[in-house]
Amino acid sequence: MVRLTEHEYQKLSKNVQMPLAKFMRESALGNVIVRRINPPRVDKKLIQQLAMIGNNLNQLTKLSHHQNNANNLDLLMIASELVLIRQSLDDLKNQYTAKGVNDDS
Repeated sequence: MVRLTEHEYQKLSKNVQMPLAKFMRESALGNVIVRRINPPRVDKKLIQQLAMIGNNLNQLTKLSHHQNNANNLDLLMIASELVLIRQSLDDLKNQYTAKGVNDDS
């Protein structure tokens, strides 16, 4: 049994990402401590919007590959769609970085 002061317990608990007993046991046995990193939560709306943008980008890519003899009008349409995709990505970036992620899920 290991006894800790309240200060020692608080200090260890704050820095350890696993149950303190397991950390102390693994440390005492000389085992490698593997820190578990929890992935951040991602807003479902953000994932859906990114998927739609990716779908639009795939459609533009297919269109550009099928247009071997693309005329200037087709290229202009593709370029304008790419600008809209860029604006959408910038809007999402601003929405999710400036204010933080809205937790409406």
